[in-house]
Amino acid sequence: MRLRVLNEETNEFTTGRICDVVDKGEQPVYALQLEDGKEVKATENHRLLTDEGWMTLREAVGLIGSGTEARMTRPCRLLTNGTKAYMDRSWLEARRKEGLSVQEMADQAGCSYHTIRKWLARHDLRFSPQERNFRPGNRPWSDGRKGYKVQRTWTPEWKEAIRTARSGPNSNFWRGGISSDRANVARWTTDQAPAVHYQYDYTCQSCGRRGGLLHAHHIIPVWADASLARDIGNLVSVCDACHRLIHRTRASEVEFAQRFEAFLGRAEELGDLPSRKGYRLTAHPVGVASIEYVGVQQTYDLCVEGPWHNFVANGIVVHNSFNEESARYHKLADDFYVPDAAAVRGQVGKPGAYTFETVDGELAEETRERLKRIYAGLYAEYNTMMEQGVAKELARAVLPFGIYTQFYWTLNARSLMNFLSLRNSEFAQYEIRVYAEAVERFFAEKMPVTHACFIEFGRRSP
Repeated sequence: MRLRVLNEETNEFTTGRICDVVDKGEQPVYALQLEDGKEVKATENHRLLTDEGWMTLREAVGLIGSGTEARMTRPCRLLTNGTKAYMDRSWLEARRKEGLSVQEMADQAGCSYHTIRKWLARHDLRFSPQERNFRPGNRPWSDGRKGYKVQRTWTPEWKEAIRTARSGPNSNFWRGGISSDRANVARWTTDQAPAVHYQYDYTCQSCGRRGGLLHAHHIIPVWADASLARDIGNLVSVCDACHRLIHRTRASEVEFAQRFEAFLGRAEELGDLPSRKGYRLTAHPVGVASIEYVGVQQTYDLCVEGPWHNFVANGIVVHNSFNEESARYHKLADDFYVPDAAAVRGQVGKPGAYTFETVDGELAEETRERLKRIYAGLYAEYNTMMEQGVAKELARAVLPFGIYTQFYWTLNARSLMNFLSLRNSEFAQYEIRVYAEAVERFFAEKMPVTHACFIEFGRRSP
């Protein structure tokens, strides 16, 4: 599932993908009402993007008290869903500082030259001398003339000129002529649809439902490869509902194409999607009007894949719980987990009732060397594939489970204590226990009173 995320470098919105949903348990929840009517529900520890940067809800509004007694003590403005870039004064000013011309700004914003001029004037941003003048060779016919007379003598030649302008291809109502290539492709696809549906036994190749309203769908989109527009082997049957879902975005069209094995190689070649014509959207701040306690509710966090650790909830930019470094966008470092000789162990007993025992020193060293050799070989293959032009998201498939990664993790003290009680334990796996020990040291340093209570009450979360 895709959702809107904010590129924090450009302040423009793009899309990301949900990769996981994390159950955070029951927590006190508050509803924030913004001045423009938007509303979002969040816990006091959830982070929101303000015009001062990322803050927890409690920090952002200066929350005092809890539950029904909670109240905000400081003004706050949250970054919210998009304003069209060409309307945003800060966006226009930034492009001006970059030295872009009006036409270059229009190309970036996905609007016309005259729209940019209109909004530059509205925001009282200066035009250069060249932009204040008419373009070379484009002076209006009336420039420099003090007046003109309309010809009122209806000569035969004048009437003929009017008649000619209103008939045939010269008329703005003309509907004849040659059909566009797009219309021809659509007509050809409709003609081939019966044969395609028969080939696929009148079954939707997306949801598997048989019968109903079916469409002949181009597996490789026409915008991606026009040479396959009239290739019947590039057509497949899909039902009306699936057809609408597939065509929601270009990314969803590529995703559908990648499901067909015979076309996977070609689908991978699509690489970066051609940008759609359309307006760029930028985030803008809106003040918080009020806060209200909703009650204790079941809460969840969304984990978003990609370089930006946020998503738009009800029009407001919020932070997700944790986000792992994605190998789809970044090349992973040559850094792998090789256990110490003492950590190489054998498993004795039945599943669910086994114990770990140390192995002899020779086997431990042999295991360590074998892991290093395998890691080096797989990482070399990973590098080779990317050097040959294979996409990162496909090349990463050869990377082993033992490669180190990075992730950002946000949670409250109660959830942290629950994690530590389970993972910093003699019954936990050695590797996660080492990680939990490091987390607990940080916990004790930052929250010494809470950590002391955690130890005093038997390492159990409240």
